[in-house]
Amino acid sequence: MDITTDGFGFMLSVGDLTWIPFVYSLQARYLIFKPVELGMPSTVGIVGVNALGY
Repeated sequence: MDITTDGFGFMLSVGDLTWIPFVYSLQARYLIFKPVELGMPSTVGIVGVNALGY
């Protein structure tokens, strides 16, 4: 259910306070403990896909 059918209920209020900070920090925590070294071809590929998305 969404806010349109359920209103601002328990799951939405608790999710905003707990789940969102937890989920958004997982990627940073992973990269802290397992750093990834990107070479020039990978960097150019990522920038190219990003530019294509725009």
